Formats: sequence, C-alpha cells, structure tokens
Amino acid sequence: MKQKVFIFLLIFLAFSLFYYFQFHLPQKRLTEAKKRLENVQKDIERLKKFDEEKYAEKITNILSFENFISTTTDIQLEGVEIIPKGDRKLVINHAEGYEIEVPKELILNQTRDTSVFYFDDPGRYEIGMPRSWWHVYSIYIFDDPEFIKRKKERIKNAEKLLTNSGLELYKYKEHVESDFYGLSTEAVNYVTFFDNKVLTIQITGGIPGYKFQQLEDFVKTFKLIEKNE
Repeated sequence: MKQKVFIFLLIFLAFSLFYYFQFHLPQKRLTEAKKRLENVQKDIERLKKFDEEKYAEKITNILSFENFISTTTDIQLEGVEIIPKGDRKLVINHAEGYEIEVPKELILNQTRDTSVFYFDDPGRYEIGMPRSWWHVYSIYIFDDPEFIKRKKERIKNAEKLLTNSGLELYKYKEHVESDFYGLSTEAVNYVTFFDNKVLTIQITGGIPGYKFQQLEDFVKTFKLIEKNE
C-alpha cells in the first residue's frame, strides 16, 4: 500500500513538474514579455510626444525658483521697468503695453511672466500668512476666448471707473476665501479689454494703513502705452 502511495506521489510530482515547465512557465514568460512590450510601446509613444523645449522650460522654472520669490525687493523681469516716485513707484510693462503706479511698500514678487503680476505686502508674510495670500495687487492678462466671454458676462452690470487717462474700467467686487487656510476677504476687480485680450486689476483685502478707496486712486493711474515687440 505504501509503495502504491509513493508511486502515486511520484507520478503526481512528475505531472506537476511537466505541467509547470511545459505550460505554466512558458505562459508566465509570454505574459511578462507582452507586458515588457507594452511598456516599451508606451515609452515610444511618450518619446513621440516629448517636447524638448517645454521640458527645458519646466526644468528652468524649477531651477529658477529663487528668481521669482523675494521678500525685500522687486524681482527683475525682461521688458518691465519699476521707477520710484516718492510714496509710490511707477511700473511700466513694455512687454504687455501698460503702466500703473503702486504703493512703494508693495513689491513685485512671485512672478515669472509679464502677463501676470503679483504685488506683495511684506507685512503679510511677516505675520506668517500663506504665500498665496501675500499679494495685494494682482494684474492678469488673458487671451483665451472662453475666458474673455465669461468675463464680459460678469461685467454686464458692473460699475464703471474712469482712469486719469480717460480709460473706462469695469469694477465689481467678489468674495475670496480659502477652505484650506480658513481665510476669507473681499476683492475688488477692475477690468478692461484690448488687443483681443482681457486685463484685470485685482485688489485683495487692502493692506495696513490703506483702504480700498486709497488703493483705487492707484488703479486710476493705469494707462495703456505702446507695446514693445
């Protein structure tokens, strides 16, 4: 009886080994080969879509982090002049074709591109506010047709503000809050359209010693100028 059991076990073992090496192992290798082939194909597709210039730009932006974050002085941008004028400074954006005066206390910061300016209040980061809440003045320029369409809908019933140069800006208020930081404030937006673009000047929450009305006096200095190509 023991001999029969032993022979049965040998036959079972032999069959198991035969099945493993003749069927299971080749199938496993085939599956792994298919997976490797799929990964290679994905790599090929990624290489086809790889944009060397965009990749280089991303790397440059990462490496140049310190070039667009400051806590003391205005950052330097090509095509932008900042000229001190007593209690204020004149910001000339030659690249986008406009100029505006801002309080001297504010600094141009957190900005990589001439189409989006952030003017930060040093007092905000001195009291530990999160970086996304440092700015008091923001100036955005967008040329996306859908965004422009939505902005035109938004300003249909907006109040109008006349600048010192006679340019009409659309003015409206909105509530700004951050669920993440638990912060909220009121923001005032001033909007104009030119060259198939929309430009928005936003005052966020005011700064110590200033009221919205006083800051609006700076908005009135906004002026379109000849753009440098």
